Parts: sequence; structure tokens; C-alpha cells
Amino acid sequence: MPEWRLLAAIGRYGVLSPTAAGEHTSMDKVKVSRAAASLVARGLVRQAQDPDDGRGRLLRLTRKGTTVYAGVTPTVRSIEAALAPCLTKAEWTTLHKALAKLSEHAQSLLAATEGD
Repeated sequence: MPEWRLLAAIGRYGVLSPTAAGEHTSMDKVKVSRAAASLVARGLVRQAQDPDDGRGRLLRLTRKGTTVYAGVTPTVRSIEAALAPCLTKAEWTTLHKALAKLSEHAQSLLAATEGD
């Protein structure tokens, strides 16, 4: 699952630093690093040095990664289109806000347990 989340974020936002990828996926640094290493090993993501920050890294999709992302996107949109009619626009907004709030809380719980 972390690999798919990272692949989707890079596909959606383009070139990302691991920090930005973590923000977009709500994953901690370790998960981003492991997911990136897995995707690099599978040839879906390329990791390069950030020209603006000698210590920083940038993640981008390879051709293979772009193909995989492009293949998944229509399926995701199709599922969303099938689900959308059962909720009003206000209900979708409320659902997204609630999910974001739950995700944020889960991340704070995770961060608290990592500090133990």
C-alpha cells in the first residue's frame, strides 16, 4: 500500500522530494524511504540528487512508472464515478474532511508511538 500511495503522489504532483512525498501521502520518512527503495528496485521510480540541495533527493516516475500510473488512473476514476451518485456534493465534502481529520490524527498517534 505505501508503494501505491507514493506512486500516485509522484504521478499526480510530478517530481517530489521525500519530504514533500511524505506530506502528500501522510507517510513518515521511513515509510517513504522504504516505498521509494521498493519502487526504484522495480524500475517504477528514479531517485536523483536535488541540484538545489546537495544532500536532498528527488523522486520521479520512470517511463515504466508513468505507464503503470496511467493504467491505474482510469480504474480509480471509474470507481469514484460509480460511487459518486450516492452522495451529494456536501456529503462528499464532509467525507473528505472527516477522512483528512482521521488521517491527521492517525499520523499524530503514529508519531507519538515512534517516540516511545
